[in-house]
Amino acid sequence: MALKLKISYEHEGELPLVLALLKPILDGAKIKKEPSQGRYKRIYITPKNLQKPTK
Repeated sequence: MALKLKISYEHEGELPLVLALLKPILDGAKIKKEPSQGRYKRIYITPKNLQKPTK
């Protein structure tokens, strides 16, 4: 199962706060920052080493 988080934000000061909150799940994650298009800036987070779901 693949997981990709998309986070949109307006101000640069918001990004460190969001990343600090998500720090427990970001170990080894790939973070890709997109150039802003219009009003919002975006980052994409792809976690690595996801565990297989259990039944």
